[in-house]
Amino acid sequence: MSHLVPLLGAVASRPTIPIFSHMGEVLSRAVTFQFALDPNAQQRFLFAKCAGARRFTVNHHLA
Repeated sequence: MSHLVPLLGAVASRPTIPIFSHMGEVLSRAVTFQFALDPNAQQRFLFAKCAGARRFTVNHHLA
């Protein structure tokens, strides 16, 4: 987390720009959304392959 402190400080010091809703109203705070995946068996298999390939690549470049 300590590596994020300079970044967070830079973000906090920026002038605030109003955020508008799809109806054109100014929002009083930033709105975030969180989505959950519900993959089927084939999609879980593909996710695992991608994660394995990423791990192999990172380990290869670290070696």
